[in-house]
This record gives sequence, structure tokens and C-alpha cells, in this order.
Amino acid sequence: MHSTETFTQPAMANFQADNPSEGNKVHQAFTSHREPEIEPPARISPLLAAFAQATQLVLGSPATREALQSALAMLGEAIAVNCCYLLRLYPDAIPGDWQAQVETAWFGGENATSAIAPYPVNAQWYATLAAHQPIKGFLPDFSLLHRSWWERRNVCSFIWFPVFFKDNLWGILGFEDCQSQRRWTTEEETLLGSFAITLGAAIANAQLTLTLQQNESRLQRISVNLPGVIFQSQRYDNDSCRMCYISPTCRELFELEPEVIQARNEVLLELIHQGDREDHDRRLTHSMQTLEPFYWEGRIVTPSGRLKWIQCASRPERQSDRSVLWDGVVLEITERKQSEEALRLSEARNRALIEATPDLMFRIRADGTYLDAKADKAYQIILPPKKIIGKNLFDVLPREAAEERMANIQRALATGQTQLYEYQLFIQGQWRDYEGRIVVSGADEVLAIVRDISDRKQVEKQLKEREAQYRSIFEATTDGIIISDPETGQVIETNPVCCAMHGYTYEEFIGLYPQAFIHPDHFHLFYEYRQALQTGGQFYRRTVDLRKDGTPFPVEVRGIQFEYNGKPHLLAILRDITEQVRSERLQQEQEVQYRSIFEASRDALFVNELDGTLVEVNPAACEIFGYPYDELIKLKPETYIHPDYHHLLDEYFATIQAGGEYRTQAIDIRKDGSLFHVDVLGTRFIYKGKPHILGVIRDITAQVQAQQALQESEEKFATAFRSSPYPCTISLLENARFIEVNDRFLEVTGYCLEEVIGRTAFELSIWDDPTDRAYLVEALQATGAVRDRELTLLTKQGERRTVLFSAEMIVLGGQQCWLCVVNDITERKQAEAQLQIAAQRDRLFAKITSQIHQSLKLDCIFDTTVREVRQFLGADRVYIAHIDAQGTYGEVVAESVDSAWISLYGQTTSNTDYLNEIRALFTQHQVRAIDDVTQIEAPPNIAQHYADYQVKSTISVPVWLGDEVFGVLVAHQCSHPRHWEAMHKDLLEALSTQVAIAIKQAQLTAGLERTVAERTAQLQEKYAELLKLNQLKDIFLHAVSHDLRTPVTGWLLVLQNLLKVADNKPDSPPSIPIPRSVLERMVQSSHAQLHLINSLLETAASEIRGIVLFPKPTQLNEVIQGLAADLEPLIIKHQAFLVQNLPENLPVVDVDCPQLRRVFENLIGNALKHNPPGIKIEIGAEVIVAESSVIRFTITDNGVGMSPEDCATIFQLYVRGQTSRHSPGLGLGLYLCRQIITAHGGEIGVDSTLGIGTTFWFTIPIEGKAQ
Repeated sequence: MHSTETFTQPAMANFQADNPSEGNKVHQAFTSHREPEIEPPARISPLLAAFAQATQLVLGSPATREALQSALAMLGEAIAVNCCYLLRLYPDAIPGDWQAQVETAWFGGENATSAIAPYPVNAQWYATLAAHQPIKGFLPDFSLLHRSWWERRNVCSFIWFPVFFKDNLWGILGFEDCQSQRRWTTEEETLLGSFAITLGAAIANAQLTLTLQQNESRLQRISVNLPGVIFQSQRYDNDSCRMCYISPTCRELFELEPEVIQARNEVLLELIHQGDREDHDRRLTHSMQTLEPFYWEGRIVTPSGRLKWIQCASRPERQSDRSVLWDGVVLEITERKQSEEALRLSEARNRALIEATPDLMFRIRADGTYLDAKADKAYQIILPPKKIIGKNLFDVLPREAAEERMANIQRALATGQTQLYEYQLFIQGQWRDYEGRIVVSGADEVLAIVRDISDRKQVEKQLKEREAQYRSIFEATTDGIIISDPETGQVIETNPVCCAMHGYTYEEFIGLYPQAFIHPDHFHLFYEYRQALQTGGQFYRRTVDLRKDGTPFPVEVRGIQFEYNGKPHLLAILRDITEQVRSERLQQEQEVQYRSIFEASRDALFVNELDGTLVEVNPAACEIFGYPYDELIKLKPETYIHPDYHHLLDEYFATIQAGGEYRTQAIDIRKDGSLFHVDVLGTRFIYKGKPHILGVIRDITAQVQAQQALQESEEKFATAFRSSPYPCTISLLENARFIEVNDRFLEVTGYCLEEVIGRTAFELSIWDDPTDRAYLVEALQATGAVRDRELTLLTKQGERRTVLFSAEMIVLGGQQCWLCVVNDITERKQAEAQLQIAAQRDRLFAKITSQIHQSLKLDCIFDTTVREVRQFLGADRVYIAHIDAQGTYGEVVAESVDSAWISLYGQTTSNTDYLNEIRALFTQHQVRAIDDVTQIEAPPNIAQHYADYQVKSTISVPVWLGDEVFGVLVAHQCSHPRHWEAMHKDLLEALSTQVAIAIKQAQLTAGLERTVAERTAQLQEKYAELLKLNQLKDIFLHAVSHDLRTPVTGWLLVLQNLLKVADNKPDSPPSIPIPRSVLERMVQSSHAQLHLINSLLETAASEIRGIVLFPKPTQLNEVIQGLAADLEPLIIKHQAFLVQNLPENLPVVDVDCPQLRRVFENLIGNALKHNPPGIKIEIGAEVIVAESSVIRFTITDNGVGMSPEDCATIFQLYVRGQTSRHSPGLGLGLYLCRQIITAHGGEIGVDSTLGIGTTFWFTIPIEGKAQ
């Protein structure tokens, strides 16, 4: 984008040439954006005066519509147009076209009420304006499409200027003449174009001012509303420190004003409680040395004597001057600490009560997570208390017990009432009974008090068993029971099974006598039964009873005599053995079937007696263990069981003998000694009518190997998960609860493991934008994975961290989970931001440096420097002041200042004390940066300067010319104190050097211009003399060449005629008695002289008009082959060898074939002339493909070679090498070769070594560039 000076400088230069003093005043008023102190004089043109006033109006005040309209009115009246307007460009519906709509306008004369409709700007006009070019014309010159817009307002001629905003075309500044077809003058175009640029600058300034005001207001609101004190503190290697910034909320927390703290940072350290000062200093020193975040909690005593607890958290950053800068926040935590102390005392009392209570106690969160546990005896609880904490109910208790406890927790939280329930757990090999009480102990937690009631339950059970013995006999047994009279056998009591067995109701069966339900053939056994029992014995027989319908059925009867209702009675237990009898009949048939299954089973089956004796094995056992049946049946288990598992044998047999089932895994040994994994299942069963042990052994070697491989894979995954340098988490997909995180995640987020496991990212407030999780869930469900999604997470301290988030859906324990990997790129982002700032600084420096090197006008250089520096620094005022060498006079020569502050431009001083104070500050060439002028003790005159011009912060650098100070480059911040960064200092120091260079250039330029003028006059005289001498040389050369060529041509014709006569009449005697060999040598000499004269003429012609070529497409292989044939006699004469080393098909190129042959002939002829006979000459070529493809030819010989000095001058005119001193020639051949090759657009050169040989090379472009 063009700067303002690009348009305004020509007009200003012309005006200043006519009006030096007045032009400088107007120029100063424009460039400094200040009101001129004098009115424009009468000699200034009306347009220039209006331009200056309009520029002041739009730049000296906010860019309002009224100010802009007034400025347009000034310009319109000055150039006597009918209309001025500012159009804003908007994209049209048609791509590439734009709509220009009126922002503001001024109308003069009769057109005051005219309206300007939106104007369509096509792509061609838009491109012209975007190229910083104005558009002007007369109405008849336009097409009907463009003309209609102007005709509505009777426009005869117009001119448009582009208005740019931030390097983009923003709008159009237009002027219209409705009276005549006006031709716009250069002054009008220059000044009106400059005003269009000024408008763009005014728009940019207004936008920048608005943005700065909004940002400042937003920062104030944030700092006031934040809970705590925001601060920025800096500490140096010498242990000195300062408070760069502290928010106003410090008044409430520290009871100190911000200015007091910033003036003396130590006042805060004095508030720290003596008991906490050492810890504070230690943590601060550690943070400064390691650049780790500073976190401290401690007590302070305020000036009013109040004791407060505070929490300080900040992040350090190393500065370029080795100091450390902390940005942080301080919060008051007094209430929290008091609450924590009260809570600690309360917890201590509660803990004492809990420890004295023998019951189990658990603190459980609403979601079932154990928060605390207490147990006095290990057998009372499934896991030790430390292992339970942090786990969920469903991870510790069996599912039924966990569901029951969870339901009681929810009821207690919902109703607030204590819940009482009982349950059982299998602990350490036995079932234990517990009574639980659930009591609400917090908003989302309960206290579970559990008492072991196993002993009480056992006693109650025994009592119930004794009390219910009668009922259990009659109702719980599957056998029929009859209590009868010992004398008559009449039924006194019976159970439902006996009634159903005989087909009677209870009422019908009571009172029956034995004859009614005992088969007559077996009734005699009743008497035997009664007698045995009455004598104190027992009875056991099989007999047959009758049902009510008369159906007989077999029964097994056991009888005893016992006390019932205080009297002896007979107790008979009857078992219906109808099925047993049938089973016995089927047993033999089933035995055959069982044997088939036994033999066909693929698992090894071992049948042992209860004492362990092996009685049977199946064929699969023999096959698996590798023994024949006869050997295996005799072996003891210790033989084929691995010694490490022998201890399981006793447990195996004991468990099964007790009626249980035993299952385990072990390692067995085959007969060949090989090991294999087995799954063992042992159970008790009836074999051949007796209890036996059936052992089922299955080979699970393949399964175990697969499990081991899976376990190794899981261990590798777990190792990679734990040791990953990136934060990794695993959470449930359904509720996002974390079930595993690695150490790196805890390190980055600042949480401990107990705070994370079982909680969600929402509960931990990790998501900066909660919608990110919804997006990630949707992406995972759609594709199963997310890769490198950039988002922001929050740490425990509230710090925002920019990360690349990757996740993949996995299945763990049958549940869908997220595996998330986070790459923290916060530091990289911060580094990129710093690089952008550095790049902006470098661009600024390059721009100002370029301006300095391109322009010799100090005013322009100074104005550009102060303007760009102020924009980059965001300062309120930047200026350059000049101090004379004697230190008696100083002047502000350039300035850029915000309109809200006083301008220094043009001010002068002769106060030598003030100037000496300034010079004394910069004796060491150093940059002087002051963040807060109130915090330093400045010299009196400088301090007064700060006060007069509201300076709060300043940075300055001297401009040195050699050993003398030319002046200073100064930046002021008047609105508030600020910290100057190291890059600000580096920039100003570099710019001061460039400004010094510019000043030196300007000083040198004045002397150089005089010297150049003198030297130019001298050179022109010498050049005229050389032209005359060159003309005389050309005349002489042509005359001599012409005079020499004529006689040589005549001699040659005479000699050739004599030879022809001799050839035609070989037998006749010659008219002139001269030998033929003499004539031939004379012809050769004449040819050589003619060749030299032609070369001399051609050389002279080439110097005047160059080599003239007549190129045409040529196949160079054919040219070189023809050349070799023509040169064959010459090659033979010199006893040389010519070798062609060419590619088969060289590209066809546009060349002048005769001229190119001359090059080859000259180079080959030179090789033959300047070397002894018998040399080898090789012609080579290769195609070089590059941006400009060429064919490179080489002519190489193995002759005497040339020195480097000869190689350097061999192609110059009239230069002959050392080896050609005694050869004929003028040194023109190689010079003409270079001229010919250069005319073709190629290059020529030579490489040579004395005693080895010489290579001449030249290139011919493939794409024709012949001149």
C-alpha cells in the first residue's frame, strides 16, 4: 500500500520550490497532524490550502461523518466541482463485481438535493483501483451501461481515487463536474489522491483507537471482577525485584494502594508472617531457578493488624536480561483455612469415636465410591482398608450385595432416614453375616456402619433348627414320616409327603391302623417292626405298602422309638423306592452307556476311590499322558503331576470327600517328560454302587499359551500407557468417568490420582469448551477414532493448555471406553506467537531500513521512522530531537503523537544544562528504558520535561555520528506506566544506527553531488576526444585494408592463372621459368594474407554493428560430420587424429551454420597450428537440462597446453598466446569465435594445463536466442 508521502511529496516539492518558507510550514502542519500556527499565505493555491485544512480536519479529530463532509466541502469548493463523495465498496451477488454505496457526499450549487444511487463496479475498474490507479474520464467515452449512472445527474466528467484500509481496497473518493468536460491538472490529481490516502489512514486510526479503548475497558472490568489480586512481578539476578503491575483489588486484600506496592515491592514481603517467610522465600528461589510455577499458601499481617491466609499462584518466564517475570494471582483463603481447622478438629473427635467403635465403618459417595474405611480385624473385611479407598462398591462386593447396598444408599440420600439391612459375604473360606446401617453424612455421601452378626446368627439358626426340628422332619424331608401308637400302630401324626405317597388327605390318614396301608403279604413285618423298637433297637426293611386306590408300591422303612409329647411313640420313615427299584433294573443298561461315554471322551478321566486309589482310566488319559493302560493304572498321582503342584492333591481329595467339587489348573508330566497345562475338575459320583471320585483332566496348553500372549500384550500396553511422554487417559464412554490415567496426565493437569479416578472431566472442569466432548463423542461413534483435534483444556489451577487431542474407542472388561492421548502444544503456540511478534518487528525494521536506503530526504526518513515506531510500540508519542555538536541548541525535527497529548514538534531549546543532562545520559551508547518515571530520580530539567508533557514511561536511544551525539530517538507512554521489552530496546538501538547512516548519507550526498558534476564534465571531454580518435582509427583501418586487399587479390589471380596454364599445357615449356612449388607457396601466402585482411575487416565491422546471424533449424551431428570430412586433408597433413564423441541425436537448434563452422574451424585449426604433429583432437558434446537448456561442445587436444595467464586473455582482440608468438596471424580468430558464440546467446571458455593439453568449450542454447 502506498504511503502518504508517495502522493504528497511531488506536490510539496513543487510548492516548496516556489515558496520555501511557507511550504515548509504547510508540510510540517500536514505531517505532524497539528493545527498550523499561521494562516496559509495568499501565494498558496486555493486547492493546496483546502487540502491542508481538510487533512487537519480528518486527522486532527475523530473521523466523524460531519468532519468528513466538511473536508469534502473544502475540497469541492477549492476545485469548483459540483459533487464530492465517499463510496464504500461491497461484494456484489455476481462474483468479481462490486457495489459502491454512498457513505457521505457534498453537493454544490443546483445539485444540492441530488441523490447518488449505488453504482456497480465491474472487475476491470476494481482491478484498476486496487492497483492504486485513479479512474477519470468524460461521459461520451463510456458504454451505455456505465453512462446511465452518470447521465441521471448530468455529469460531464469525473475522477475516482482508491481509498485503502489495512492494505485492502475499502472505497472510492470521487469528484464530478456537471458543467464541462474537465481535464484534471497534475496538482489536482496529486493532492486529491493524497487526500484519499489520508482518508484511509483516518479510518485506520479511528478503528485502532476504538479497539484500544475497548481492550483497555475490558481489562479494567476483568481485573476488578476477578476474585483476587492480579499481579506481574520481576526479579533480577542481584535479588532486586519490582512490581510491574498489580490490580486495584489489592486495596481490600493487602490494605495498600497499588502505587505504594509498585513504588516499593518490599512492602508486601514485610506483611508475610514470620513463621511463613522462610517457606515463601524458598519456594520463590526454587521457582526462579527451575522456572517451575510458584505456588504458596501462607499468612500475612495487614497494616491494620488482621491475620489473613492467602494463596499465591504464578508462572515464571525468563527474560532476555536473565531476570524472571512472574504473572499470577493472589487469593484470600482465610475462611477456607478456618473451615479446614474446624473440620480438622471435628474429624479428630469423630476419628476418636470411630476408633473406639468395634464395628466396620465406611464413608461412601453417592456414586458408590469408597472415600474412607475402618476395620479392626482382617477377617471382618474383604480387602484391607487402604486398598478399598477409591474403589467402587461393584469392584469390592459381589454384585447382589453391591446392588442392595447401593439401593439403601440412594434411599437414605432421598429420604434422609437411616436404612437398616442384613447381608452375607464369603470371607476367608466361610460365610459371615452382617448388619448394615446407612446414615446420611453429607450432601452426596453416607456413612455405612457394619456389624458382624455371624455368631448371633449362628445361635439363632441353631435355636430355629431345634425349634423347627419337628416341622422340618414332617415338611422339609422328601420321605414320608409316620408317628404311631407303640401298641396298636394307629397313626398319631404324619407329613404331607406320606399322605401324598399313599393317596390320602391328611385328615383321612390320621387315625388309620397299619392294616389299611400295609400290603397283606408284608403285614407280618409290622410286628417285627414294633418288637424291635420297643426293645430299644432299630428297624430297616424293604416292604410294600398300599395306596388308597389299592395300588401297591415298594417302600424302604426305617424306624426308631422316640419321645413325643412326653410319651414313647414309634417313628417310621418311609421312602418310596419305586424309582430306585426301576433304576436298579436300568442300572445294568446304563452301565453300558456310561462305559461308551467314558471310553469316547476326549478328556482324560480318572476314577479314584475315596482314599485316592486309582481304579479306572479312559483311553484319552493314556493318550494324553503317553502311558499304556497297564502302566498308567498302577501309577501314583505324584508320578504324572508336576512337583510344584503336589500340594494340591490333599486339598483335591479332602474337598471331594467332604462332598464338594474341586476345580483347579496345574501342570502335568507325560511319560516322555514333556510338560503340559491341564484344567482339573474333581467331583464325587457313584461307581459300581459305591461313592467314588471322578477326575476330569483337559489339556489346556494352547489356551494357556494364548492367555500368556494376551497377558504379555496387556503388560506392554500398560507399560506404554504408564511411560508415555504424552498425557493418556482411559474413561468409560457411557458416563466419561476416568478409570485409569498415567503420571504425565497428572503432571500436566495438576491433579492427584485420587482426585481423578471415578470422576468425569465435567466434574473436574477440564473442558474449556464443553461442546468439545459432544463433538468427540459424535466423531468416535461415527468413525471410531479422533486424530489431532486441537482444543483447549483447563488444569486444576485454571490454566488453559492448548493440546492436540487423539482418541480411539476400545473395549475393556466388556465395556466401551475411550483411550485418549493428549499432546500439549501450549509452549509451541506461545513460541509461534513470539515468532510472529519478532517477524512483525523485523518487517518494521526492514521497511524503515529500506526507506532509509531508498531516500536521501531526511524529513521523509525521520517522519517514516517516528510514525512506524509509534505504531509498533503502541506508544503515545515518538520523536527525534537534534542536538548541535556544541550542546547549545536542540530541536525536535520529527514527531508522531496521539491527538490526546501535547505535541513537541518544532520546539527548540538553548538550555545548555538541559542539553548536557541529555548528553550525559548517553555517554555509553546505551538504550535508556524507564518503565515508570516516578520510580527513578531524574535530573531536574528532565524531570520537569516529564511533568510538562505528562510522561509516565519512556524509552530512548542516542543517534551517534562517529563520536558525536547527533540527537535522540525517544518514545513516550503518557497514559500509564508500561514495561519495555528487550525487543523494543533492540529495535530502537538498530533503528538509531540506521538513522545515523541516513544522516551520514545525506551529508555525503551533498559533497558527492559536487564531485560527480565535476567528474562528469571531465569524462564528457575525454569521451569526445576518444570518439574522434576512434573515427580516425576506423578510417585508417578501412583505408589500409582496402589498399592491401586490392593488390593481394590481383597477385592471387595472376598466380592462379599461371597455375591453370601449366595444368592445361603440361608438356609446353613455361613462359616464366618459375618452379611450380614456388607458385603454390606464393598462392598459399596470398590466401593467408587475404584471410588476415578479411578477418581484420570483419573484426572492425563487428565492433560497429556486431555479428549479424542468419539462423535456421540445423541438425548439428550432420554439420560436424561434414566439417570433419572437409578438414581431413589438413588433419592428415599435420599427422593428427580427429575423434568425434557425440550423442547420436543432438537436438535441432536455430544457428547460423556457416558462422558456427568458422568456430569449429578456428578452434581445430589453432590446435593444429600451435601444437607439434601427431596430436589427438576430440570433439565432444552433451545436453545440459536446466532453467535454460543448452548443448555444450568441447574441442580437446593433448598438446603443449597454455598458462593461466594466456587462458585469461586468449579471447581478447589482437591477443596471441605464448605458443603462437612465431606463428602467422593477428590474434583475431578466437576473438571472432567469442563474438559468434555470444551472438548465438551462448558462452565460450578454455581450460588448459601446461604439458597436458587444452579444452575449448562453448554452449549453444536449445531454444533459439540468436541475435
